[in-house]
Amino acid sequence: HVTVADLFSHRSGLPDHAGYLLEYLGFYRAYVLSHLRYEPLTPFRASYAYTNFGLTAAAQAVADEKGVSWEKLAADTLYKPAGMNSTSSRFEDYAKAADRAWGHVKTADGDWKAEFVRDP
Repeated sequence: HVTVADLFSHRSGLPDHAGYLLEYLGFYRAYVLSHLRYEPLTPFRASYAYTNFGLTAAAQAVADEKGVSWEKLAADTLYKPAGMNSTSSRFEDYAKAADRAWGHVKTADGDWKAEFVRDP
């Protein structure tokens, strides 16, 4: 069984950057996590593969154990104690922010463009 420590140390067997493209294409956390439940591609705890969704899965497991949403748990235990009053893990808050950022890539001509823009 995978542990929170396995997920935070990137040794769960999830493939490198698992779930990123699905999220960029607009799929929500629950959908992406449900598609990471299949048999790992590498031996369990034997290899390292970076993935934010391993951290997401660990965070969701802790929130489920506490009986609250990840958004509320993050706000109550991370953001508020740190004085981060404008920070949120809710996509809805992000979508309505006027100054939100998107990931950009450098094009062949040297310009920058948003690679995946999620339409709220």
